[in-house]
Amino acid sequence: MLSKQLLQKWKEEYSKEWFQFILDNPEYDWKYYLLSRNPNITWEIVKNNPKHNWSYGTLSENPNITWEIVQNNPQQYWDYDYLSLNPNITWEIVQNNPEHNWSYI
Repeated sequence: MLSKQLLQKWKEEYSKEWFQFILDNPEYDWKYYLLSRNPNITWEIVKNNPKHNWSYGTLSENPNITWEIVQNNPQQYWDYDYLSLNPNITWEIVQNNPEHNWSYI
């Protein structure tokens, strides 16, 4: 069985290669609002490619986005409806941050 660290390393490398394919093929009309929610998009990719039109709304739903990332980047437009769907956002986080417009549905 693969160790958790090895699996994480593989995922990071795969995500970089996957995104490199997108960068290498600019002739396609890439929809960054859809790419933003893709689980192959990591926060590192977003930070390292700021010229792209990332959607922080759909990025909020991306499972690679953690509450720590949101807290450390308050200048971004995080969508709390979508963030409410993010598997990293726990009920405890929601309860401890009532000032945000969470979706309770």
